Amino acid sequence: MYVTLEPLMSVSEKSLTHEHVPCPFCGLLCDDLQIRIANGDIKIIAGGCTRSENGFATTGDDSPRIAGETVTLDLAINHAAELLGNARRPLIGGLETDVRGMRAALALADRIGAALDHTHGENLQRNLRVLQDRGWITTTLSEVRNRADLIVVLGSALFTSFPRLVERIFAPPTTMVDDALQNRRLIVLGGRSDWPVPETQIPLEYIPAPMESMGEIVSVLRCLIDERPIQAATVAGMNIDSLQPLAERIRQASYGVMIWSTGALKGDHPDLTVQCISELITDLNREQRFAGLPLAAGDGDVSAYQACTWQTGYPLRVDLASGKPVYDPYHLSTARALADGADALLWVSSFDTTHEPPDTTVPTVVLGRNGMQMTREPEVFIPVGVPGLNHAGTVFRGDAVVSLPLRQLVDSSLPAAAEVVQAIRTRIESQEVPC
Repeated sequence: MYVTLEPLMSVSEKSLTHEHVPCPFCGLLCDDLQIRIANGDIKIIAGGCTRSENGFATTGDDSPRIAGETVTLDLAINHAAELLGNARRPLIGGLETDVRGMRAALALADRIGAALDHTHGENLQRNLRVLQDRGWITTTLSEVRNRADLIVVLGSALFTSFPRLVERIFAPPTTMVDDALQNRRLIVLGGRSDWPVPETQIPLEYIPAPMESMGEIVSVLRCLIDERPIQAATVAGMNIDSLQPLAERIRQASYGVMIWSTGALKGDHPDLTVQCISELITDLNREQRFAGLPLAAGDGDVSAYQACTWQTGYPLRVDLASGKPVYDPYHLSTARALADGADALLWVSSFDTTHEPPDTTVPTVVLGRNGMQMTREPEVFIPVGVPGLNHAGTVFRGDAVVSLPLRQLVDSSLPAAAEVVQAIRTRIESQEVPC
C-alpha cells in the first residue's frame, strides 16, 4: 500500500515528500520508504539501504545514440526496427523491466520470431529444474516474518543482496502472531565470515562452511536428521559432529525455514544443491512443518518469468521463431544463443547501469538506464526510464507470490521500455521495414 501526500510535480519545483514508496531494486520490494524530492535532488529519509540509495540516484545523458552518435529518438527507433526486423535469429535478452515491459517484449518476440532470456536466467533455471522435476515445499516472506521459529540461511551473501532482510523479515518490529519473535533463532550456514553482521534482537549463529560444497553438507545434514549412519568423519573439511547441533535444532523446530539464493550457491551443479535442499525439506514434512524459500535476485527476473509463463506456458528461454513457443533451457541461454548464430540482440536493462549486454560482435540494440556503463558501444542505444522512479509499473516480489504497483516519483522525458519496444514493433508492422 502506498499513500500520496501531494500530487506529483516537477522535480524542479518545491519540496515534495512521498511515503510508503516501493523500492524495485532488489527482490524484497520494501514498500515503506520515505523519499523527499527537492530541486531535483532525491533523498531517502527512511527505509533506505545501499541498493536503494544507488537505485534512486539519477545520473546520465538522456540522448539516444546510433553507433555512438547522438540522434533523435525517432531515428533510433527506426534503426532498431530495421536491424531487428531483418534479423533471421534475433535474441531478446536482459529483460530487466516491469510486467508491461515484459509483455511488450513478448509481443515483439512473437512478431520477429525471437528467443528470450533474462540476465539472471541461469539462476532462475537452477530452481525451476527442481520445481519441474520433483516439485517442492516453499513458503513466502510474509509467512517467515510472522510464523517461523527457526530460520536457516544458506550463505551470508544474502545479507548483501537483500540488505533489509533482517530488519523487514527476520526481526521486524511487529508481527501478526504475538509471540512469533519470542523463540525465533537465526542460523547462517556458510559464506564469508567477514560479512557485516546485522543488528538484530533475535539469537544469531554463524556456522562456517564452503558454499561450493553446500550440496554435500545439506546431504549430510539430512542423514543426521534422519539418524542414518554416515561412513565418514568430515564433509567438505568440516567435522560432521559440528553439524549435529544444527540437525537437532531443525528437528525441534515448530515452523522452520531454509532460505537460499541460487546466485550464492557455488560449484559446478548448484541445481543439485537445490535438489538436496528440497529433498531434506520433503523428509522433514513427514513429521513436522518445514519449508524452503528460494529468493530471486531481482532486476525484474520474477516479473519476466511470470509473464512469460502465463503467455507462452514456459518460464523464459523460449524461442518463438517457429510460430509457437519452443522451450529449451540449455540451448536458449543468452551465451549459447549468441554462440549458436543469433544475428541481432535486443538488450533491456531498466534498473541497473552496470548490467551491460554481453560482449559480442552481434549487432545490438540496448534499451538501458541512462548513464549505463558499456564496454562496447552498441549499434543503437536508447535510454529508458526506471520503473518506480521515472514511470509507474508493476513488478513481482522475489518470493513470486506478490506483485506490487510502482509509482512515478519524478517528471521525466525518458520513455518506458514498454513504449520503446512497442514503437519498434509498430515500425516493423507498418511494413516500413521488410520482415
